Amino acid sequence: MYIIIKIIKCMSDKYNYIEKIVYFLFVYIITRENTTNNTNFIKRAF
Repeated sequence: MYIIIKIIKCMSDKYNYIEKIVYFLFVYIITRENTTNNTNFIKRAF
């Protein structure tokens, strides 16, 4: 999961705010579907 998030984060940094919103929604869905440990990890990724 960590590698996938880093790849998407690097891609979103190169594109405009629309891709950043899509990335944010993607992370938001992951945080809702996983445990609090994964939620805290993804929050630190930001």
